[in-house]
Amino acid sequence: MKVLGFSRFGDADVLQYQDLPNPVPGPDQCLVALEAIGLNFADVYRRQGRYHLAGSPPWIAGYEGAGVE
Repeated sequence: MKVLGFSRFGDADVLQYQDLPNPVPGPDQCLVALEAIGLNFADVYRRQGRYHLAGSPPWIAGYEGAGVE
């Protein structure tokens, strides 16, 4: 899958288009094929290191989305 992600904190220049493996849904989960995403201030703050992030890099921007199951 194509993602807009980052592996370190900083300005917009840390963002990179990347290819990552398609996720595999676990029990009681579904996989949504996103057709649109929204980037908002939470994404900007996370990229800058000013907002909570779980997990390890690379982190994927776009916490709002719409798609089909």
